[in-house]
Amino acid sequence: MRIGAGPLWLELLKDLRAGISKERIAGRFHAGVAAGFVRAAVLARAATGVRQVALSGGCMHNRRLARLLRAGLEAELATVGAETSAPVNVADLRAWRRRDSRCFSTPRSALGMGG
Repeated sequence: MRIGAGPLWLELLKDLRAGISKERIAGRFHAGVAAGFVRAAVLARAATGVRQVALSGGCMHNRRLARLLRAGLEAELATVGAETSAPVNVADLRAWRRRDSRCFSTPRSALGMGG
């Protein structure tokens, strides 16, 4: 699956031209980003059966995005994990890789991402 940002940016520009508040535009943008990643996780689950997702990386410092992602993923998947004792970063990803290696050994072709 490919997540394209083009439609998000087009909507953002349309909202700016229409005079929509920046707060509302930001909310819509974050909701769109979260929805794209939730959809990708649902497709990955369908292709692999994996029902765990680890939230990691600098984007998870964005509380709005992290909250939307967690809520969307919890509604669609069984388990959503993130490190809580330290900032979310690559170390978290490594810890989750050790816990469930299936999450990281799925062939890209099984996810519809090419060979």
